[in-house]
Order: sequence, then structure tokens, then C-alpha cells
Amino acid sequence: MRYAQLLFVTALLVAPAGLAIAAGEGEAATGEVPEVHIISRMLGTYQEGNLVQGELEKAVGAKFNWEPKSPGEYRQTTQTILASGDYPDLLEAWFADAQREIMELAEDEVIIGLDALLAEHGPNVLKARPFKEQWYRPFGPDGDTYSINARFNSWGFEWGYTIRQDWLDTLGLSVPQDLDEYYEVVRAFTHDDPDGDGKADTYGLSGGYPAKGRRSMIEYILGGHGVLLSHWDEVDGELVWWAVHPGTKEAIRYFRRLFEEGLVDPEFPIMTRPQWLDKQRQDTYGTLWWWNTHLDEGYSQWWTEFKRGVPHAEVSFIPPAPDPQGRRRMPGQGVKGYSPGLIIFSHAEHPEKAIQLIDYLATDEGAALAAFGLPGVHWEEGDNRIVSMIDTAEDQAAAGNYIFSWFFRRDNMMVTSPLVFENRSAYVDYVQRPVIEDRVEAEGEFRAGLGGLEGSRLLKMQIEADIDLDAEWDAYVEEWYASGGQAITDQKNALWKAMR
Repeated sequence: MRYAQLLFVTALLVAPAGLAIAAGEGEAATGEVPEVHIISRMLGTYQEGNLVQGELEKAVGAKFNWEPKSPGEYRQTTQTILASGDYPDLLEAWFADAQREIMELAEDEVIIGLDALLAEHGPNVLKARPFKEQWYRPFGPDGDTYSINARFNSWGFEWGYTIRQDWLDTLGLSVPQDLDEYYEVVRAFTHDDPDGDGKADTYGLSGGYPAKGRRSMIEYILGGHGVLLSHWDEVDGELVWWAVHPGTKEAIRYFRRLFEEGLVDPEFPIMTRPQWLDKQRQDTYGTLWWWNTHLDEGYSQWWTEFKRGVPHAEVSFIPPAPDPQGRRRMPGQGVKGYSPGLIIFSHAEHPEKAIQLIDYLATDEGAALAAFGLPGVHWEEGDNRIVSMIDTAEDQAAAGNYIFSWFFRRDNMMVTSPLVFENRSAYVDYVQRPVIEDRVEAEGEFRAGLGGLEGSRLLKMQIEADIDLDAEWDAYVEEWYASGGQAITDQKNALWKAMR
């Protein structure tokens, strides 16, 4: 297999063991080490005194008072911090309406413009984000840049629809090619003891990915009904939001059948992410919507711990289901960035150190350190790829890799696992970029409320017994449009038609 990242990996393997750049640059004249207070979303397990943070501090010549927060409600955490007035120096901010909030924070001089700092201290950031579209469009009233897009994904997608190949082999089945075959497979996975333990303890699919909008194999099911999750799509010459797309009702009808027949884990609406991961490690689910970066054992403890719990597990990838028009499509990400943005507050005493940290994470050395740890200590060379030497979550916490790689990622696809590249090959031809990414004015007023309406009513239609789905759907769609959806739809269509 050819690896798109071969040159990058080779560069890491020949890099010197000492990754730090000139430490101490810019230290205060008194000899005191500058301190930077950082709040970010915690992915992985954070441990004070971890080795990676120590190397980052040496590289930049600063002390980082890092305060990671729970990932489950991090968007709300951001809003709470912004409303409190008790700010860190550097924040990974998850906005509800980024352009409006950035404009307000800039006008109130709560945060600072970054162009001058980036010009002096951020050459690698500018190299990693060469186009304005790769930023989160975070401009203030003066035209300055006020936020750095924390992540960028050159592939256009970060996930896939995984299926247990070993279960298929046990039952003499093949990877499903459409929704009819998918039903037969998940039914067999639930009822035909694919793990061979003689217990009724498996499900064809997990109903949702907690703390991620219940994103799940419903995305695959939606695709088979002509709907791209979280996208606007053309229907009879007009753009329609996925949550009120006619195909979504039929996808829900299909999902209800699976749920009512017991093919879906009934606890999915109330599971926390740790509970979901525990079940996955206990050999519970046959098909999963799965982040492809978490298929990389080089730095993802999710995959490492799953394979420790189920060492015989093998996975394949399900192609997108053909829709009524015969199209196989997968919803991709846009090119204009997405929610996480790094902002620096006006009271920060050492904003240059904050930029230098982000800049170091944009280098080959810094990116590798954050993702994989120290060469020769946490990873080693293996067949033109990185082989992790970290075995447990405790080891990862002590090492400190992974958590910092999500704070600023030069490219989400900085991976080395063959399985991830198999994932890319399985889906790259099907990915659909959004037809429109630009926000319209009505979204600032109505989007948050509509999001809550969508989450509660769509889940109800998926799982609640004894409802008239057609009547529920009609009432929901009417309420959606009356609650601001019509204004957003009108403005989106006007903008889209003008762009065409």
C-alpha cells in the first residue's frame, strides 16, 4: 500500500531526539519564565508533569498552566467562560456563532488581533493555514484576524462506517452493499451469536456517539435515503436543510424498525461517552460510526484499548448505501474551517508565547511530539510508519501525547496507520463537500433554538413507541420552519442562487 504520509513519517524518523527549539527565547529580563494560562477541551487523559508538556515548555521557553475541561459539554463551557469575565490567556473556543461572537469580543477589546503576532512569531502557523478559508473566518471590525482555526482536515472527512469483519466471517456474511443487506447483517449480528460466547449480548449497531450530537450509523442510513447529515442539499431546485429533508423521515422510519426489533442498543440515548467506549471494548457492537483518526494505534488509546479488550477483532468498511437515485454519498467537511478556534485575551502578559506554542505545534517536530510523544521513548520506527510503545491509558497520561495534538493540528490526517489509509480509500470518492458554507444573518438569531428542536424531536421520532410518524414529522417540520427555519432557508437560497 502507498502511504500518502510516507515523506512526513520518514522526516520524523530521521529527526533528532531533541525536539525542542531554542529554549528560553524571550524570557523576562529578570530570568523568570513567562507563564501562560490555557483552557482547552480534554481529549485523552491529562496528568500534570507529563513529558510532552515539559518538552513543549522547553521548546517555547514558557510555563503553561494548562486547564483541560471535559469534552462532553465543552461548547457550553466556552460560553460560560466568555460570560464570566474570568478569562485565561489562551482559550480553545467553541462558538455557537463564531463571526458574530468574534466581532463582539473584538469590539469590546476582550480579545486581541493576531496578524502582527503571527507575522513575527507564527511563520509555521501561516504555512499550515495558507488560505483564509482554512481559518474560521474570524475577522474583527478592523479586518484583523482574531482566532486561529485549531484544526484543518485535508481529506474532507474524518470518519467511516466500520463493521466487524471477524463477525462477518464467523457467520458467513459479506460487507453489506445497500440498506437491505445492512438490515440482514445487523439482524444476524444481534441474534446469531457472532462472538461465539453463547450469550445474547451483541447489537447490530450502536445508536449514537455520545456528546457528538448522537452522530452514528444514522448517517449511513440517511445517506441511503438521499440525505447528507448536517448539510444543505438541493431538492427540486431549492436548498433544504438535512433535518427537514423528506428523506430524513424515511431514514427515521428505517431506524425505528431496527430499534423496535432490538437490533440497536436501547441505552444509547442515555449513555455517556465512557460508557459507550466501555461497551465497545466489551465486544458489543457490530457496526460503528467511527473517527478514522481513532483507528491509529500510534496515538489513539481508543483503538489500543479496544484491541486489548478484543484482540481478535478485525474491521472492514461499509461503502455508503446507494440512495433512491443510485448515488453513494458521504457528508464531508467544508474548506472554511469549523468551530474550534484559538483566541488570546487582552489581559495576557505574554501573547507572543501563546503564538509561539501554536507555531511549534505547526512544525514537523512539534506535531509529532504532541501526537506521538518522544522518539525512542514513546514510539519507534516500524516499516515506514510510527509504532507506539504506549500500552495503557496510564502510560499515555504520563507521556502526555494526544491531548496537545488536538489543541492545534496542522492536519487532522497526520496519521500513520495502514487501517486509516484503508478508510480513506474506502470513502474518498464518495465525500461531498457542503454546497454552501457561508452563514446568513438569520442563523445568528435562530440556529441555536433550531438545534435544540432538531435534537429532541428527531430523537423522539427514532425511539418513542406508538407514535404516528407521519403526523409527528409534519408537526415538527411546520414548527421548524415557523421557529426561524423559513428565514434561514430563504436567506440561504438567496445567497446560493447569487453565488451560482
